[in-house]
Amino acid sequence: MKKEFWIKKDPAKDGQDNWKKLSSYEFARFMETADGKSRKENIARIPGGEPGEPIIYMEVDSQTAKEWKRENNRACYLQKTMNALGIEVISYNVSPNVEDWEVNGEALLEDPDCHVEDDVLRSILTENMLDAMCHLSEIEQKVITHLYLSDEPMTEHEFEKAFGVKRCTVHYYKVSALEKLREMLGENV
Repeated sequence: MKKEFWIKKDPAKDGQDNWKKLSSYEFARFMETADGKSRKENIARIPGGEPGEPIIYMEVDSQTAKEWKRENNRACYLQKTMNALGIEVISYNVSPNVEDWEVNGEALLEDPDCHVEDDVLRSILTENMLDAMCHLSEIEQKVITHLYLSDEPMTEHEFEKAFGVKRCTVHYYKVSALEKLREMLGENV
């Protein structure tokens, strides 16, 4: 793999005409000098790159050099992991498609069947309903449970047949229980 080394002619200056391209041999000799040793921490490999393209090392400020080294170390770690385990690692924070910066790992891992907000809201409402149900009489709890909360809700007529309670009494307890629940739960019912 071809490597390119770009160092600043004058480390104190910036600009297009301040760069010097070195071969691998020239760079190795430069790094042996006192000047090269003092600038070592500011030279890092540019992250990324496509297969077949040269690997480019460039002199940058110390913060950028640290970031590039961190990115390159992570990429190396992920590559070793993928090779060792025979799996593909998809970063949660980085787009797998360089041209499509709108996509990230979060979008790739999104579960369209998961509705967290709805589930949490339903859980809170259910908890509030169960708390409120504790304040109803036993017959009111039974009526509300069988008419509204069971997997197969009954009609008032079916409740009458199943439990031997007159339909008008079932209706009375239903209306009474619903009114109490409205008062206890406020506008959530």
